[in-house]
Amino acid sequence: MKIAVVGATSTIAGDWVKHLRMKNEYVLFLFGRVANSYTGIKDYSEFGKDEYNVVVNFVGVGDPARAASIGANILVITNQFDDMILAYLEKNPRCRYVFLSSGAALGSGYQEPASENTLAGFRINQLREQDWYGISKFYTEAKHRALKDLDIVDIRVFNYLSNSMSLSARFMITDAARAIYERCVFKTNSLNLVRDYLSETDFCSLMDCILEAEKANCAVDFFSAGPVSKFELLNTLKIQFGLKYEVVQQIDSVDATGIKLNYFSTNCTPALRIGYKPQLKSIDNVVEVIKTWGQLGNKLVADKV
Repeated sequence: MKIAVVGATSTIAGDWVKHLRMKNEYVLFLFGRVANSYTGIKDYSEFGKDEYNVVVNFVGVGDPARAASIGANILVITNQFDDMILAYLEKNPRCRYVFLSSGAALGSGYQEPASENTLAGFRINQLREQDWYGISKFYTEAKHRALKDLDIVDIRVFNYLSNSMSLSARFMITDAARAIYERCVFKTNSLNLVRDYLSETDFCSLMDCILEAEKANCAVDFFSAGPVSKFELLNTLKIQFGLKYEVVQQIDSVDATGIKLNYFSTNCTPALRIGYKPQLKSIDNVVEVIKTWGQLGNKLVADKV
């Protein structure tokens, strides 16, 4: 099987490529913003010069701080690369297209977790900077559903966490990990958010299922074996790693896509139907990743990167 990976320099793409390279059944064509002959990554201008069975689009923003800095440009970037791939599919309609979408495509509400009947919601007359990322994913998914004869699967990723991520990223987990390694107090507010921290193992398992599935044009929500609440997580990190935390009124955090109280999905049927079975609960994934970060000596803080 010939697979083109667009956005191959992203963390989640790198994890998946590593998984594929352990097998001998795939020929990979890697494309990224920085061409590198050593890693085999080509410039985007080379895309489409070969024939592919599958194209996977990882282009996006993996760090809330970067998402905030890019702002509305994410609308242009997402559409540009999606159009590039759709143009390839127009000439090669038997090719499968896998697009890395996001739970943010459903809007910034999440008073309740996502479900099969969730309505995507954006305040159209009061759009904010935090909406651009989600709108870019929503619009792209809408384009794909309109092209119903093409083989396109959109994977909605909520929170992905692997040991290859940089501790300089501004996620709650990386902020807490830096507090552990620096032996300082992690400060948080009183909102007991619920999150699904999706693992590298489960992502690769889901991708294996998608590659083997029949032709489809649909969205698939990516979920773990169980989400975790913020204070359950912090208390576990306190016991396992000695994390010290304090609840305060105001915190220094990056809110790139809006506050989401229950940012995970209960819409499991599409993934289960193609054979996906999650192995790790969120809490287990977080503990294992933080252990690995410590073993690797990956203790860089943001101002040292």
